[in-house]
Amino acid sequence: MLRSFSQMPSCGSRALLVLLFVTGMWQPASTYAQLDPGTRQLSRDIFAQLIEINTTDSVGSTTIAADAMAKRLLDAGFAKEDVVVMGPNPRKGNMVARIKGSGDHKPILLIGHLDVVEARREDWTTDPFQFVEKDGYFYGRGTQDMKSGDAIMVTTFIRMKKEGYKPDRDIILALTADEEGGKSNGVDWLLKNHRDLIEAEYVLNHDGGGVDLKNGKPLSVDVDASARDLNAMARGVIVGIDRAQGSINLGGVGGARRGVHVRHREIHVRRGAHLIDQEIHDAGCVRPDVEGEVGGEVGVL
Repeated sequence: MLRSFSQMPSCGSRALLVLLFVTGMWQPASTYAQLDPGTRQLSRDIFAQLIEINTTDSVGSTTIAADAMAKRLLDAGFAKEDVVVMGPNPRKGNMVARIKGSGDHKPILLIGHLDVVEARREDWTTDPFQFVEKDGYFYGRGTQDMKSGDAIMVTTFIRMKKEGYKPDRDIILALTADEEGGKSNGVDWLLKNHRDLIEAEYVLNHDGGGVDLKNGKPLSVDVDASARDLNAMARGVIVGIDRAQGSINLGGVGGARRGVHVRHREIHVRRGAHLIDQEIHDAGCVRPDVEGEVGGEVGVL
C-alpha cells in the first residue's frame, strides 16, 4: 500500500445495482443466490468499523478510515501498488483502489465520501460514534450518509477480488475526505494532484440517489445522472430494469442539453435482488431518532 501526504498545515445509497450492470456482473433475478453468511458478516463488520471511526471535520480523521479500508483490501489479496492512501495533510486522507481489467475500455470510477456531519453527543440517544442496533434499527453518525454505501463498495471490491473477477476495464474505488464540509475536498484534491489515479470514462457516485421503499420492500433506485454531452448521456442513463424478466432498458434523455442534470431516473426493482445493500440491513427499515435535532441519522434500507 502506498501512503502519501503533502506537508501542509492541518485543516480544522444506491449505485451497487448500477455497478453490477456496468461491470458485467448483473444477472436476472432468478440466477442470484443468497449471500453467504461470511459475506453478510463481512459487510456488517465493515459498516460497524466505519461508523466507529470519527471522521468529522472538527476532530475526526478520514485517514484512519481510509487506512482501515485499505487494510481490508490488502488482506483480501489486493496488490500494494493497487491501494493508495494520500491527502493534503495527515487527517484528510483519501483511499484509491483499483481492480485491474483487460484494458479494452477506459476505467469506471466509483466514489464515496468517508467524512460525516458533526454530531454532538447531547443531541443523540446513543453515542453517535458507536455502532448500535436497537429495536431493529441501526444508529450512528454516517449510517445513512454515507458509510453504508462505503461498506457496500468495499465489500463488493473484496468479493470481486476473491472471485477472481476480470472486467473488460479497470474499476476504481475512491473513498474521499471533506464532502460534507472542510477545506480538503478529496475529489478536488485528487483531480488536481493525482488525476491519473482516478481518470475514468464513467463515474458512479454511491451518494447520488437512493432506494424507494414500500412496506420495507425496495421499489426503485433513484439515480441522478449528468454528462458533458448528449451522446454520453444517452449511453449512460439506465431507464429501467425489469428483474422479473431479466431485461434492462437503456435510453437517452429526450430534449436534454449539454451540461443539464437529469434527476431521478428510476431503476425499477420488481423483485428484490439479493444484493449487499439489502442484506447489510437485515434488521429492517430505518426511523429517525426523534430525541435529537441532528440525531436522526440511522441505517438506511
